[in-house]
Amino acid sequence: MREYPLLGSVIDLKKYKDHIHPKILNGKFVRFDIVDLNQYDPNDNELTNVDIRAKQNTAVDIDKFATQLLKNGWDYRPYPPIFHADMFKKENGISRIRALKKAGERWMPVSVYKFDANYNDKARCTNGITLNHQAFATPSTLDDVIVAAAALIKEGTLNNKDPEAVDEWFEDLQLKNFFHGNAINAVKNRILKLDEHGATAVRVFERKEALDYINKYLGYNVEQKEPVGGSRGYVYVANQLNAWRCLCEHIIPNAQSGIKTDIYLNAKAYTVEETNITVKLFRDSLIDTIGRFSHLINAETSSIVTMKYPFTSTMWEIKGVIPCKKTELHENRYKINDILKVDEFLLNN
Repeated sequence: MREYPLLGSVIDLKKYKDHIHPKILNGKFVRFDIVDLNQYDPNDNELTNVDIRAKQNTAVDIDKFATQLLKNGWDYRPYPPIFHADMFKKENGISRIRALKKAGERWMPVSVYKFDANYNDKARCTNGITLNHQAFATPSTLDDVIVAAAALIKEGTLNNKDPEAVDEWFEDLQLKNFFHGNAINAVKNRILKLDEHGATAVRVFERKEALDYINKYLGYNVEQKEPVGGSRGYVYVANQLNAWRCLCEHIIPNAQSGIKTDIYLNAKAYTVEETNITVKLFRDSLIDTIGRFSHLINAETSSIVTMKYPFTSTMWEIKGVIPCKKTELHENRYKINDILKVDEFLLNN
């Protein structure tokens, strides 16, 4: 009987005999087998997790996996990658394939499944996300779920206008086994807001992306410690809590030193309406809260001085909002890395 070398040893499929076979969509276990990795080019698109991963594994990730394999050998405790019986193509296991090839190996143990006629891209995406929750795989994230949902909506295999259909898909993904209910509900709400092409009506900026955008707009690091022109700048996600944080952590302390606070807003939301609400709420919360300072001061000093209500301060200013709506105005500003005044932002042009 032929022996297949693997990381200084020989592949022993008998070590998998006590494994419980994962339940996946449209597939049933047939046998364990060995696959020749020479069929794969490490740079081939086939070795990517398109529509399954929000972020692909980097070369550094694969180098790390390969180093672990060379040091520790092949671990038979995790379930092996699943391959299709008819075409012998992979269902999962990209990280292990790439890491083994990086380590100079040719052979890999696999589990072979027979897939029925109902197998489609929805099953592929669902299985890919579910099977990544195991050792020696990069765990799936809720961002991966959103990426997969967008792809399935675009191809017409997931109806995100039907909340029950989304719930059924979440059951297939077994999300409750890996994530908190509040986080799952938040992701569901985001998916329900995607359009018929699986896209959002707005461009969503994460913190680093927002900082990079404003830094490029200004030509310097917005949150550097030293004031620029008598002002210090800050980037905030627009919401009421952040308005109060900005007041307590920056506007008041800066004002004590005679420094003005310049604010740049990131309207991080998933619909046009939500972006408007968050920006308006941030602005109005600051105006209202600072305006009410006159009541506090008047109550303490009524016999000495009376402050006009509402109190207005020149020690802070919302300099602008990052353009994020997929409208002509916003797209044109985005192309030139410009920002919008609050009133401009709220126009929806």
